[in-house]
Amino acid sequence: MADFLNRKNLFFISVLLIFTFISYGSVVAFDFVWDDITLFLENPYLKLPFSRIFDAFIPGKIIVCVYTPVIFVLKFIFFKFFGNSPVPYHLFNFIFYLLTIVLLYRFFLLTLKKQEIAFLSALLFAVHPIHSEIVSWVSCDGYILSMFFLMVSFNLFLDLLFNTSNFSEKIFTIVFLVLSYIVSFLSQPMSVVFPALILVYTFIFYRRKMFFSLKLSLPLFVLSGLCIYLSMIGVDSSRYNPQNQLPLQHKLVVISQYLVKSIFPFEVMPMYPLPSEYSFSVFQVFFYLLILALSIFLFIKINNRIYRFFILWFAVSISPYSHLFNSSSILMSDRYLYLPSVASSMFLACTLYYISDYLRKIDYIKNRLIACHVVTVVVFILYISASFVYSSAWKDSFSLWSYAYSKNKTNSTVIFNLALAFQERNDDKEALAFYDLYLQKITRDPAAYMERARVLQRLGRYDESLDSCRNGLKSFAESIDSRRQLNCSVCQDLIRWYFLHRDYQKAWESSVIMAELVRMTSEDDSVKASVFCMTGIISYYYGKIDDLVNYYSEGVFLLENRYPQLLVKALRYNRDGCYEDAIEYYQKFIKLSGDPTPDVRKLLHAANLKLYYSGAGKDKAEFFLRRGIIQKDEACYLLENHKYREAESLMKEILSNDPYFWGVKEMLDKLRKEHGNVSG
Repeated sequence: MADFLNRKNLFFISVLLIFTFISYGSVVAFDFVWDDITLFLENPYLKLPFSRIFDAFIPGKIIVCVYTPVIFVLKFIFFKFFGNSPVPYHLFNFIFYLLTIVLLYRFFLLTLKKQEIAFLSALLFAVHPIHSEIVSWVSCDGYILSMFFLMVSFNLFLDLLFNTSNFSEKIFTIVFLVLSYIVSFLSQPMSVVFPALILVYTFIFYRRKMFFSLKLSLPLFVLSGLCIYLSMIGVDSSRYNPQNQLPLQHKLVVISQYLVKSIFPFEVMPMYPLPSEYSFSVFQVFFYLLILALSIFLFIKINNRIYRFFILWFAVSISPYSHLFNSSSILMSDRYLYLPSVASSMFLACTLYYISDYLRKIDYIKNRLIACHVVTVVVFILYISASFVYSSAWKDSFSLWSYAYSKNKTNSTVIFNLALAFQERNDDKEALAFYDLYLQKITRDPAAYMERARVLQRLGRYDESLDSCRNGLKSFAESIDSRRQLNCSVCQDLIRWYFLHRDYQKAWESSVIMAELVRMTSEDDSVKASVFCMTGIISYYYGKIDDLVNYYSEGVFLLENRYPQLLVKALRYNRDGCYEDAIEYYQKFIKLSGDPTPDVRKLLHAANLKLYYSGAGKDKAEFFLRRGIIQKDEACYLLENHKYREAESLMKEILSNDPYFWGVKEMLDKLRKEHGNVSG
C-alpha cells in the first residue's frame, strides 16, 4: 500500500477527488427525501436507549425489510448525536464514496497495469451519472458502505494474488479480508456476489491462480449463504412473493435495459417501471433482446479480456436485481447498477483509450494529438454534466418527484409521491389532482385515501374529506397486505370541525373511523386507549349509549392498571346490561376518588337513562339523549342572547325526558339563582 501512495498516484487521486466534488459535492446540502422520512425522521427504533442498539443483529426484531444491522447501528448513533439534520448523513455518504474511488483506482491500477487507463476508469466511475441516486440519497448509505468494504476486501485479495509475503502476513490479510466482507454484507446484501466476483476476476486475468481463488472463495460462499438466509428470515415476506415474478421475456428485457444504462446512463431516475407495468413495442423488445444477444455473441467471438471481464462482472453483480430469481428486488433502479458500473467504467475507459490510440496512428488527420483526446473529453464532459444535473433532482422531495414524473408519467409510486410533495408545499389543489390520478390506478390504498382526506380538509371540503376517510377504512379492511401505521390525524381535525358546528353525527362517524383504523394499525396501547375513550365520549354526544360504553370500556381495559377497580367493574356491569350495579359502582368511584370527571358523569348519565327507559328499549334512551344534547346547545344559544324564558322552558323539557342530565340541571339552577323563576 505504501508503494501505491507515491507522488504521481497522489496527484491522480487529488484530480479524482476534485472532479468528484464538482459532480457531487452539492449533495451535502440536500434534504431528506422519499424513504428517508420513515427510515430517519419517523423511525421509532432510533429513539430506543443505547442498550437496545444490538437488537438490530437479531433478524426480524427491528429490521423488517432488508437485513442491514451495521447500517442501522450507524443510523442509531448518528441520530443520537445529530438528530434530524441531513447534513451529517450526506457528509458520511460522500466521504465513503470518495474513499471507495481511491480503492477502485488502486484496483484498476493493479489490474490494468497502465496508469492512464486506471485513472480514466476511476474518473469515469467517480463522475458516473448512474451514481446520482447512490450519492445523493441518504437511504443509499448501505450501498456506499458495503461497496467501500467490498473494495477493501478486493484489494486485500489482490495483495494475496500478487505478493509473496510470509505465512503470518497472509493469515492476517485473509482474516482482515473476511472481516471486511462480513461488514460489507451486513451493510447491504448486494455484496453476497463477492466470492463469485473473485472467481470471475481470476478466471479472466490470472487463470493460473484459479485453484488459490477457489480455495479462498469456498468459505466466502458459505458466508454468502448465511447472509442470504439472514436476509430472508424475519423480514417482510412480500419481497419474495411469487407474484413478483416476471415472464422470461420481461426478465431478459430488464437485464438488457440495465446493460444499456451502465454504459449510456442518460435517462436516470429514482425507479424504472418493470416491463410488466407498461406495454413495449415490438421494436423495443427486439432492440433490447438484440443488445443482449449481441453482447453474448461478442463475448464468445472476441478474445478480449477487458470485454469478457465487463460482461461476466456485470452478469454476476446485477444478478440479485435482475428478476431472474424470486428474491429479486421488486423494482428497477439506478442504485442496483452501482457495483456493475465498476466493470462498465473500466470497459468504457479502455474503449476510449483504444480509440485515442487508433486516431493517433492515422497520418492524414491533422492535429492528431488533440483529435485523439476529443472523444474522451466529450464523454467525460457528458458524464460530469449529467451527474451534476441528475444529482440536483435529489435536493428535496418536490424536485425529485417532479423530475421522476417528467420521465415516467404512468408509475403509480411516482404519482403518489409527487402528490405528497405538492401536499408538503401546501399546493393542495395540485396534490388533490395527483391523489385522484393515483386512486384511478390503485383503487385500494388506505394511505392515499387518508392523505387525500387531509388535503380536502385543508381545502374546506369537510364532507368529501369524511367520505375519503370512510373509503380509507373500507379499503384497509379489505386489504390483504400487512397492517401498517396510518396517519389518522385528519379524522381528529374533522371531529373538531364538526363539533364546532354541532354536527354530532359526522363527528361520531369520524371518530369511529379513527378508532377502527387505530385498532387495526397501532401497536401502542396508550394511543388506542386515548382514541377509544375519545370515541366513547363522542358517542355520548351523538346519543349512542352502547357505543359510549363499548369504546370507553375498551379504552379503560387497555390501561386497566391505571384505573381504580371500581370504574372497571362499573364499565363491565354497564356493558353487560346490569345498569343498577353499574350506577352503584359509578357513584362509589365518584365519591371515593373525589374527582367526578365529566367522562365518568356522562357514563353515569347514560346508565341512568338506559335504566330509566329499560322497559321502552334502548332506542328511546338514545333518542332522548341525542335530542337532549342538541336541545342543550340550543338552550346555551338562547342564554347567550338573553332569552331566559325560552331557555328555561327548553331546559325543563329536556329534564322531563331525561331527568339525569346533570349538565342541564346545573344550567337551570344557575339561571334561577341569577334571574329567579323567569317563567313565573
